[in-house]
Amino acid sequence: MDNANQNFEKIVSRLQANVPQLTDTDALTESIMQRIDQSSSPKAPVYLLWIRTLSGAAAIFLIGLFVFEQNTIKTTDSKTALNTTIREIRVDLTSCISHAEKGNLLEAYLCHQQQNSIENKRYEKLTHQTN
Repeated sequence: MDNANQNFEKIVSRLQANVPQLTDTDALTESIMQRIDQSSSPKAPVYLLWIRTLSGAAAIFLIGLFVFEQNTIKTTDSKTALNTTIREIRVDLTSCISHAEKGNLLEAYLCHQQQNSIENKRYEKLTHQTN
């Protein structure tokens, strides 16, 4: 093991003592610059450019459609009648509150859900009639 370490140390010392001599610096610089120029600009495939263009156009179209839909006002003749009818729809929670006062919150919640379902059906009928 000692002999191997000595051989290794000799090789390392010889390598450290060896100083390279550069003869033609301009040719070396020129060859390095040519290699950099050749490998620096890989071109993107044509299909990738088409995909980017089409996806950008689709995004602009969808944003425009979204803005158009948000700004479009749907008018109906019976809009005011519908609004007053909607305001008149109230959920009667007195029976549901009596269940809650007794301490049975599950019964109160089920009562509220049933009454809410009934009022939703009435609202759907009204909107279908007005449209």
